[in-house]
Amino acid sequence: MSTPSSGLRHTLSPRLVGMIAVGGVIGAGLFVGSTSFLRQTGFLIIPLYTIAILLMIAQMRTLAHMTAHKPEAGSFIGQIRNALGARAGFIAGWAYVLYWCATAGSEIIAIGPLFNQLTGLPGTIGMVGLVALTLVTNLISARAYASGEAALSLTKLGALTLFIAVGVLSWLWPSLSGIHTSNVGITTASLVPAGIGAALATLPLLIQTLTGFEIATVAAMESPDPVRSVSHAARRLVPQVGFLHVASLALVLTIVPITALQPGHSPFTTALSHMGIPVGARILTAIVLVAVTSCLNSALFAASRVLYELAETRDAPANCRVLSASGVPTRAVLYTAILECAVAGLGILSPHDGYIMALSLSAMLIMFTYLFANAAQIRRLSTATSPGDASRRILAALTFLGFSLTLLSIAFTPAGRNDCLLSVSTMAILWILAYFTHRR
Repeated sequence: MSTPSSGLRHTLSPRLVGMIAVGGVIGAGLFVGSTSFLRQTGFLIIPLYTIAILLMIAQMRTLAHMTAHKPEAGSFIGQIRNALGARAGFIAGWAYVLYWCATAGSEIIAIGPLFNQLTGLPGTIGMVGLVALTLVTNLISARAYASGEAALSLTKLGALTLFIAVGVLSWLWPSLSGIHTSNVGITTASLVPAGIGAALATLPLLIQTLTGFEIATVAAMESPDPVRSVSHAARRLVPQVGFLHVASLALVLTIVPITALQPGHSPFTTALSHMGIPVGARILTAIVLVAVTSCLNSALFAASRVLYELAETRDAPANCRVLSASGVPTRAVLYTAILECAVAGLGILSPHDGYIMALSLSAMLIMFTYLFANAAQIRRLSTATSPGDASRRILAALTFLGFSLTLLSIAFTPAGRNDCLLSVSTMAILWILAYFTHRR
């Protein structure tokens, strides 16, 4: 069986790789930010999220096919380099590192108020404490990180499953459950509350809440069975996690009137209040803090491993290749943590603009990276003649088209133009750097 040709140890089982992927997906965006989606989409959230899920399934299928073809190439960044050349690998790799650093920076900023709400202590204590905790966990060993991440991911999955179970029980049998709800049901006002156009405009945001599954290809570099690990994430985890997203948000709309959803407040907290669960807000705050910590943990792992991979091809500082006795690229982990804290520092200096900028940049960078991955698959299969290659090339082309249209739809919105300008400028800088570092 082929494994990635790196010095990293292969200690992660397919189950742990899957839990790592889940850790990068379910974050504060679902638990808190989804209020804005629901107010714009109403019950159109179901077909729109279905489109987003299908697009992510197609993307993960493409990444799984690439891994199966050449597992020794490493993560999907290595696959891009192998198919499109050194410059493309440089650009995609650094874009992916910056994506996770921007994401982690926004998560660090979010820790402060959540920790203060939950404990009453200064938010800075929570920010420093959880950043230190994730750093130490990542420095111990890949398996120690993965085991901790699995526990956090299972907590998030369990919370969503429990919410769905309690919501269905209270909606169908309020007298039996002892939980009371207004049973709003499907109303005309909740079907298309802000119009078709406003609902369609949320599709890029919905896609963003599902990005992160590609971490499976990064974690698979440390798995004895990378092909099975990535295939597991593509075939099972994306549909399962996507279902939890759709079912939980649709259930909220059957419990809470659309007008009762307030921006900045979690729709899950509002639903729990309507069901007469007074401690719901506190429980949810703890769960969101777990989700943020989990995402921060995964961001540090994913970015540091790709930084290590870039160092192997001389696209990052050479000391990022240095491994500890337990097989951890310690310098890459430390450099990544510094970059993440730098992004968080900028956000703290400009609380609103910095936070929004970090989120917007991360959303655009990951989609550009997906475009590189699909282009690599199309290029690889351009002369292939094996059975099924034609359908795989079509799948990659359709996925490329889907993400291209998503980026264009963002560019044509007033709020999205600055986001596009920032991300395109970042990609242009990376292209210039790639040109001068790979002139031969």
